Amino acid sequence: PSDWVDFYNIYGPTECTVNVSSFIVRDATPLIPIGRPNSNVRLYVLDKSDRLVPVGACGELCISGPQVFREYLNNPEKTAKTVVPNPLSDDPGHRRLYRTGDVVRLLPDGNVDYVGRRDGMVKVRGFRIELGEVEAAVRSFEGIKDATVQAFDAPSGGKLIAAYVVSDGKVDVKALGDFIASTKPAYMVPAVTMQLDEIPMTVNGKVDRRKLPAPAIDFGKVTPPSTDLQKRIFKIASDVLGTDGFGIETDLFQAGLTSISSIRLNTLLSEEFGIPFRSKDVKDNCTVEKLESFVLNSAPAKEYPVQDDYPLTKSQEGVFVECMSMPGSTVYNIPILVKCDDGIDTARLKAAIVKAVAAHPFVTTELFMSDSGDIRMRGKGLREFSEDEIEEVTADSLESVKPDLVQPFQLMGSRLFRFKIIHADGEYLLADLHHIISDGASTHILMDAISRAYAGEELEPERFSGFEAALKEEDERKGEALNVARKYYEDLLSGRDRDFLLKGDRRGPAPASDGELLAEGSVPAEELCRYCDGAGITVNAMMCSAFGHVLAAFNGNDHSVFATVYNGRSDSRIADSISMYVKTLPVVCDVSDLSMPPLRLCEAMGRQLVDSMSNDLYSFAEASRELGAKADVLFVYQGEGLSMDSFCGLPSEPVPLSLSEVKEPILFQVISDHGKIRYRVEYDKERYTPELIGSLVRAFDRALSEFMSSSKLKEVSLADESTEEAYRRLNDTDSPYDASVTALDRFRKNAKERPDATAVVHKGRSMTYGELGSAAGRIAGYVRSKGIGRNEFVAVLVHRSPGMVFAALGIEMAGAAYQPLDPTYPEERLLFMMRDAGARLLIADRALRGLVRSYDGDILYTDEIGSLPEADEFPSPAPEDAFVILYTSGTT
Repeated sequence: PSDWVDFYNIYGPTECTVNVSSFIVRDATPLIPIGRPNSNVRLYVLDKSDRLVPVGACGELCISGPQVFREYLNNPEKTAKTVVPNPLSDDPGHRRLYRTGDVVRLLPDGNVDYVGRRDGMVKVRGFRIELGEVEAAVRSFEGIKDATVQAFDAPSGGKLIAAYVVSDGKVDVKALGDFIASTKPAYMVPAVTMQLDEIPMTVNGKVDRRKLPAPAIDFGKVTPPSTDLQKRIFKIASDVLGTDGFGIETDLFQAGLTSISSIRLNTLLSEEFGIPFRSKDVKDNCTVEKLESFVLNSAPAKEYPVQDDYPLTKSQEGVFVECMSMPGSTVYNIPILVKCDDGIDTARLKAAIVKAVAAHPFVTTELFMSDSGDIRMRGKGLREFSEDEIEEVTADSLESVKPDLVQPFQLMGSRLFRFKIIHADGEYLLADLHHIISDGASTHILMDAISRAYAGEELEPERFSGFEAALKEEDERKGEALNVARKYYEDLLSGRDRDFLLKGDRRGPAPASDGELLAEGSVPAEELCRYCDGAGITVNAMMCSAFGHVLAAFNGNDHSVFATVYNGRSDSRIADSISMYVKTLPVVCDVSDLSMPPLRLCEAMGRQLVDSMSNDLYSFAEASRELGAKADVLFVYQGEGLSMDSFCGLPSEPVPLSLSEVKEPILFQVISDHGKIRYRVEYDKERYTPELIGSLVRAFDRALSEFMSSSKLKEVSLADESTEEAYRRLNDTDSPYDASVTALDRFRKNAKERPDATAVVHKGRSMTYGELGSAAGRIAGYVRSKGIGRNEFVAVLVHRSPGMVFAALGIEMAGAAYQPLDPTYPEERLLFMMRDAGARLLIADRALRGLVRSYDGDILYTDEIGSLPEADEFPSPAPEDAFVILYTSGTT
């Protein structure tokens, strides 16, 4: 963009006269919407039940207004599918609605954002892929001049991606694949890359898919199997893939193996060799050569004896790895700040803290690296915690020290907890524990222990601590239970998309205040609990179902996958133990059957959550690494949260702490607090605006209410008054005009008032309104003499010249409609178009007659127009009469 020109991003399908919305591009930002509707055009974003979706949610773009086309010629079935009665308006001019098939969303700022085509999204190896995203990655590779990416059926079933590229030099396919893999998941790397001289295009500037060569997988160097074992594996793999054109070093996924066919490969290999095969095994050993090595070396994992130290659990390992990637971060601190009663006894409080820690010695553990390189927890020889380690801070006000209260922990060889007592404008206690030794429930247990010790109660020491829990997990993971758990999650996630992170809407810098949204729900907690009790479902199942439904809607999908947590305390021995027991679980919410009652969805969700908890031996970190599970969207129902209305037997209140970082782009928390449902959403403020997150929260709150009152999912509406108001503002486009005045009327008016004014300029030649009107009038008289009139078509085949203008205008003056023909089309296509439209006359340049040799109808050559007689002015066609007929790339 510059100071002297406006740069517009314009959107519009051919069916709506090309242009229905626009956006002025002011800045070079990743998010460039298609803008707002033009005058007298209305845009709607609808779900599969033809209801408005909330702001920020994905849906199909539907258009109403005078620009909507009349019909697909000779194709009433397609017309009936795409042009439907408008369920949202009975206003004149808006009673017909065009379904575009484009997936969009309405942004909080009132602009519409284009997401993609419904038919441009494909599933490859169980993942949903927008082909345009892959194409953009291919085009950014050095040396690529042009490219297109298409999806084709794979021989083994499913889809494969083929990239067609144009370059002046030979494209290094492996380097291109490595380049894409450096920024995109492996499943987005094209299985086939073919270099062409040029990308075939239709006359409308679209890729002509029919002219693309069939994708041929180039396996590169093909080394045939040589050993008996290789031959047996190769035979099984070739049967699954439907081809034997690969070698023992070929990546089987590049050869067409999908998530579904890999399950079949696992089964056949297991039957053949009597070894349990998992999806991970094939993924990690994805060539015949590597599978041979895997079969030969399959053996039980080595067991390590436990003596004075303990292993980390898999959940702890996940936290450790993330912490090491973010040195100096406080993202995994779990701090709680309490304003105590002014009468609290500081010395007594210190003693109580020491007693609480002594009753839960696990918190004093320290991490170290063993000689074998493993990260372990010390169990013996730990430093005793004393009152001297409790820091006291004196300040004029809490606000003056609050920003510095939460500090990073030194992860190795140091305390992983700290306490501070602050004397300021009141008495405060900070308890801060690292997540690797604690969780939300553990913090509650510790604060309760401090209160009881302050009251003089003798605390029972833990009998089953985080140390024993780690040993228990280690033992269980040595048995068949781990394989069972892994298989459960493989089945749960099979064929499901993984990426459900909302597309961002932030276009400028984020205010410092953004990043957290607090809201109160409209459904009383008691009413929700009463409904769930009566229905025989848990509140958590209800919450997860409603959130999954909303997340699917915001992504324009028929299912959603997100993460949730549960306390992990299924063993009664750790009910009052302190450690990191909380587990993250992937959740799949399938809302594809819109006739399903919401209650049935909640029941299925409840069973899934129970099954997932039973299989939590397989950690989320493993599910993420091996199965592609993500915690980008984390949903947490906390029930009754940690209440700090009383501490140490005295009145108290919690003090919010604003941490500088969030662990996930979206952390959606639901808390039941004193009979109210409250929402707390932490989000990536560089990606999202509070308005978009607010829309997500309102949609979820609405879903809870709708789930209790709707008999089917298709009856669940996520739109509230704010949604309807947003669309009212969007579609406030009415601009009155005289619909009886046609384009032809306007031309005639100009020709009479300004006959000498320039009307057309082309390559140094110009025509005045008078000259243009005279030529068009002669054509109109000729067309009428042939008995051609309203709603009949005349074809025009001319070079790019003023001839197209006066021919089209003359046909309109006769009351007929014109059909433009492109001289670059092949004869068979031109003839098909003329026959299909029933064109009764052809106006053509004499030099182009050879393009339609088989046409035997009437022809008016452009060099004959000047000798035609002048004609009387005919009545203008009515607005509802046919004006033009266009054939797009999909119709010829």
